[in-house]
Amino acid sequence: NTIIAAYVIYLLEAFFSSTRRYLSNQLSPSEFKDILHSFQREVVKPMIQWKLECYHYSRRRTRKESNSQSNKIVTHRASGTYLYKSFKNISNFQHVLDALEFNTKDHPFLMISIGVILLFSDVPDYWNQFNTFKHREGYRDTHTDIQT
Repeated sequence: NTIIAAYVIYLLEAFFSSTRRYLSNQLSPSEFKDILHSFQREVVKPMIQWKLECYHYSRRRTRKESNSQSNKIVTHRASGTYLYKSFKNISNFQHVLDALEFNTKDHPFLMISIGVILLFSDVPDYWNQFNTFKHREGYRDTHTDIQT
């Protein structure tokens, strides 16, 4: 009975393990090449969004005069989107393909992380739109945080 219980626990651990989930995402080299080529052909239109938050800190004295507690109070939030004219996918995945060819001979598994590089046509226009958004929505309180 103890052996059966240990075996059941082992099977449950193996089924729910992060390693099994990780290895279940494996692809053959030809399947991976097809996905990589589709990245180069079919780039989804990107969206660049800014998020802004204006805030100040409120300080309160605690019962002990030497200690104070500060709380962040958000007074304004806004978001904006960069409206670009055009972009081009300039990603080059040849180094990934070379690594795939080299490593699959000796290693059955290879972890690959990829990203897409996009070139936008008008960088000064980006900064004009960003600054317009920042001046229209920001500066409404003591502090302003902006994320892209």
